[in-house]
Amino acid sequence: MFICCCWFGRSSVAAAAGDVHVLLLVWPLICCWLWISRASSCVFEPAAAAAAAAAAAAAAAAQSLEAVRAACEELLQLLSSSETEGRRTFLYSSEAELLRSQRVLLHLGNHLLEFVNFVYWQCRGSYCAALCAILKRGELDLGTLLPPRPESCAALSWSEVYVLYAAIKAQNAAAAAAAAAAEGAADPAAAAAEGAAAAAEGAAAAADPKLKLFVSQRSIDFDLPDGGCSSSPGSSSSSGGSSNNGSNAAAAPNGKAAAPGQAAANNNNSSSSSSSSSSSSSRLSVSAALLPLPRLSVSVNMGMGGSGSSSNANNNNSSSSSSSSSSSSSSSNGAEEGGGPRSYLGAALQRLRNAGVAVMGSGDAEAAAQLGRALPAAAAAAAGGSSSSGEEAALWKQQHFAAVPAARQLALQQLALQLSPEAKFAVVLFHKRLKLCRQFRLLLHRALAGALSLLGAEASFGGQRRLSCLLLALLYFRLPAFRAALLRSVLPAEGRAAAVEEWRGTDFLLDSSSLAAAEQWGAGSPLRLLLQWEPLHLLLLSYFGPAALKEDLDSIRSKLAPEAAWGEELGPAGSSFFTFLEQWVRAVQAAAAAAPAAAGARSSSSSSSVEWRQLPGYPTLIKRLLLELKARAAAKYPDSLVSCTAAVLANEKLLSVLVKVLLLRTHAHSSQQVHSALSCLDLWLQQLLQRGLPLPPNFDFAFFRSALELVLSSDLYPVVTKGLWLVYRNLPILDGEQLQQLLLLCLRRLALRLLLHWAWLVRRAFILLLLYRLVEGMRRVIARVTGSELTFQQQQQQQQQQQQQQQGRRVALSTEEAVVVDGYSVVVQLMKALGMEELLPAAAVGAAAAAAAQFHKGNATYAGAPATPATAAAAAAAAAAAAAGAAEAPPETREAAPATAAAAPAAAPAAAAAAGAAAGAAAAAAPAAATQQQQQQQQQQQQQQLFEGDVDAPELQAYRRLAVAEFKKEIEHYKAWVAAGALSLPMMVIPSAPLDANTDVPLEGWQ
Repeated sequence: MFICCCWFGRSSVAAAAGDVHVLLLVWPLICCWLWISRASSCVFEPAAAAAAAAAAAAAAAAQSLEAVRAACEELLQLLSSSETEGRRTFLYSSEAELLRSQRVLLHLGNHLLEFVNFVYWQCRGSYCAALCAILKRGELDLGTLLPPRPESCAALSWSEVYVLYAAIKAQNAAAAAAAAAAEGAADPAAAAAEGAAAAAEGAAAAADPKLKLFVSQRSIDFDLPDGGCSSSPGSSSSSGGSSNNGSNAAAAPNGKAAAPGQAAANNNNSSSSSSSSSSSSSRLSVSAALLPLPRLSVSVNMGMGGSGSSSNANNNNSSSSSSSSSSSSSSSNGAEEGGGPRSYLGAALQRLRNAGVAVMGSGDAEAAAQLGRALPAAAAAAAGGSSSSGEEAALWKQQHFAAVPAARQLALQQLALQLSPEAKFAVVLFHKRLKLCRQFRLLLHRALAGALSLLGAEASFGGQRRLSCLLLALLYFRLPAFRAALLRSVLPAEGRAAAVEEWRGTDFLLDSSSLAAAEQWGAGSPLRLLLQWEPLHLLLLSYFGPAALKEDLDSIRSKLAPEAAWGEELGPAGSSFFTFLEQWVRAVQAAAAAAPAAAGARSSSSSSSVEWRQLPGYPTLIKRLLLELKARAAAKYPDSLVSCTAAVLANEKLLSVLVKVLLLRTHAHSSQQVHSALSCLDLWLQQLLQRGLPLPPNFDFAFFRSALELVLSSDLYPVVTKGLWLVYRNLPILDGEQLQQLLLLCLRRLALRLLLHWAWLVRRAFILLLLYRLVEGMRRVIARVTGSELTFQQQQQQQQQQQQQQQGRRVALSTEEAVVVDGYSVVVQLMKALGMEELLPAAAVGAAAAAAAQFHKGNATYAGAPATPATAAAAAAAAAAAAAGAAEAPPETREAAPATAAAAPAAAPAAAAAAGAAAGAAAAAAPAAATQQQQQQQQQQQQQQLFEGDVDAPELQAYRRLAVAEFKKEIEHYKAWVAAGALSLPMMVIPSAPLDANTDVPLEGWQ
């Protein structure tokens, strides 16, 4: 019992302190003890107290979880909302402010990678999403991150650039030492008092026990020796990391912060800070860099602007520490935030907000002017000794000095004396930005290791695979070496040698040699300006040397867990390739949308003009996808594969190949396979419809039409219904010629087969297709031709108003509208054959038919008054005759019939004038006109029927009665839909088990 109470007490204390791990360990013991005590009916007073403590601990844990969630969401929202603004470089008044923001993002990314495995599992997804948002930030884009070479260094080699930088640094150190000596000689008592006060402040800060909460041994292990620039972990170099280590408890071996005097004496390569701040360390701290310490509240060193603390011109590190007041205020802020990851996140959030919103107004010129004023601040450090005495310089620095002769070094020292403060500032800033690029490269490798570990591990939070694949997609372009290894794993040698017959006729090849050549950047790709990171790696390799960069990677690989078998996970035997490819396509689209001018896109939302084939590895990824499609049946496609195919249709030229691979792998007599294949095909077509794109020019419509004919002619009613569903949903994507071929198939050859089908589901699907696609299309054509929309509520009044109009309208029909008019004439004849009345008014139909006849004759526009009832029938008959002979009649016959239909409206005014002149003549002409109309109707009936089949066949009469009743019922629904505004297309619902013997088989009609 005593042990349990101790555990309970520890759990309450841990919950109060925010120690989640202890609580998670204690809670099972609490539950187990309560169960045992209830089973034995032993109730003790300490048990009640322990239960109350457990409840309080659980409540505190829940409250802490909500606080961490809120902080994560706020951070993610801040990173995402200002992502676009971050690409606008003029948001920052100087390069120094931009560098400061980049450092804040860099420290935040390291912090997220450090603690992603130690926070609540509910928050791990937010941590990974925040890391992805950091990598997407405009401050860390290639064009923003890659530093331009200063004008004073344009003719210098990389070794000479570093020697020039070292000369500027030495001169600044000498000037600072002289100024400090002069100031100390003028007022030695004040200098001694200030040093004592600074020492007291440093000792108080070191004695603060709360600082221990901010530092973990894991973060100390991840600290780079010399900021990734030194050859030994214990040494501190003059060109170390870019973060300050002031007031950091991890700086001293015993866990206490070093005093200012000790820091100045021990760190010979770093400059001392003002007042009581510690020395600037060359190590890149992971967790301590995110604390409310001066390192994130000051600006870049060498007079780059800041928060009021003096800068050190001799410091080769990224930034100097702030004054003792800044340090104490930061410590108080840290105390207010509390311990644990939440304090890190809160501090990082505040720093990020300050970096993204509070932009200084000082520019580079002012920062360069401040360079001279900041020189006396480094007197104490310079008095402690030379910047290179007592320590061995890094190997890459020695190589730079060895590559430059002594005479040339003297010349560079003279050049450093002659440079203006602005030019010196540019050289120093160039060096610091290169160090930042080096640390960013290390962050990318750490992110890669974390993403690969998440990819191969079991899911510990929702969306783990998607976020890990998104990280890999972002690192695909940023790390060329990883890209090469990934492409080798994605498509092995046997896959590269495999043939894809459906790929024939495309604009590039998929053989092994072509794939190897396509894994490099294309010469004409405009996305190279955004996604080709090879220049950055070459610059780092030239400046720091391969040994230093290899040492950076070795320093983190030895502390990371062994990498999982990520090659197998992304290979043919794995299941993460489809998610990776989907996120890869979306990353490319986001990059193209971020800079449409550089990407060559027409707008920020258009990706159709991106040269996908010139992206490195794109053919390899597409071939792997095609091989996966060919290796599976459509019914066995996983959801990730279907989503991936929809994403890759950002390049719409792939649609034809995907359709061929899909349909050739589908068995026409398997309802399940056809259902899955047509659902996938519908998804692809809807992707193009949502983007407002037609079928691509390379789309093989003849193959698609033959496959659709096979589906609609099937004896399996689910197959036929699914085919009609596909046509019903995607009819608007077809152009005029494609629409004409499809209507020829559905209305002429298969009309009776579909309308009088034995399954009510097929009949209903075909009726919906006729009403909501053809009749509705005709209604809209009539609205354009007549100028008034037909709503079926005032049909007679609208018809009378159209008859009274005398002035015609000039209307230019499109090819699709003319095809719809011709198709509607077939529908009208089909309805009359079933004994049904025409749905739309004859006068309006005649006007639309006359406009279509003029279009078929070659006239771009139709001008004329709406047809009268006397001439409407003649125009409709002529249009029907034209539609009947459109496929098989010779060209002269096709032109003669529309001419007859067009001549009828033209003769209407003359007939009206003759009727007004003599009533007797009009009375005599009326029977003659009626007789002529009857003759034309007889001629129309004698012509070839517009649809194939005999509607009067005895075996079809039972289904004819059912079809007529269902047709009339759907017409009423259609009229109500039009009266309601015809806003959205009604959904065609296909039930899973639609058939019933008592409903679909009319036994009473059989003889």
